[in-house]
Amino acid sequence: YLHESDGGFDRFYVQLASGTALIRVFGVNPANVTVLDISSTTASSSSAWQCWMVSVDMADTAKRFIYLGDTSDLGTVTTYNNVALDFTATDWAVGAKVTGGNKFDGGLTEMLFWAGVYTDFSVQANRRLFFSASGKPVDPNVAGGAIATLGAPDVYFHLNDGETANNFVANNDGGDGGAF
Repeated sequence: YLHESDGGFDRFYVQLASGTALIRVFGVNPANVTVLDISSTTASSSSAWQCWMVSVDMADTAKRFIYLGDTSDLGTVTTYNNVALDFTATDWAVGAKVTGGNKFDGGLTEMLFWAGVYTDFSVQANRRLFFSASGKPVDPNVAGGAIATLGAPDVYFHLNDGETANNFVANNDGGDGGAF
C-alpha cells in the first residue's frame, strides 16, 4: 500500500481495490492522464503472510507483472500506455493516502519500491530475490539479494519479527531507501 500525491491528485499508487481486496496499481503522466491501471485476480488475504510483487515496463505490454508468490496474478488491464509514469510529487505515504484517509487494516513488512527499475518476475530467480522456494521472506540485504542485485530502492521499510509499525520510522534511513 504505497501512495504518491502532490496534494491535488494521486500520481501513483499500489493499494487494495475498494471492496474487493484485489491489488490495484495506478499511475498518471505529468499531465494527470491515467496511463497505468492494472489489478490482480486474487484478493489479498489478511490471515497469512503473502509476497506480492509488481513490475511494469510502460514501453512494452509484455512486461507487466503482478505475482503472488510464484503465481502470475495479473488480472484486469484497464489502461496501459507507453508513457512515462510521474514520480515527481513530494508527498508519499505508506499504509494510507497522503491525506491520512483509506488506511490499510493489516500488516506490512519489507516494503521495497524502485522507481524506474523493471524486474521480470516471470523469471523465478528474480522472484527468489524476495521470497524463498519454501515460501519464506528473504532478507533483501544479504549478498546476492534484492538490494545487491537491483540497487538501493527509493523506498524501503522493514520490520523484524515482533516489531510494530512505529519501527518503520527507525528502519527507513539506513542508506537504502531514503529519509521519511
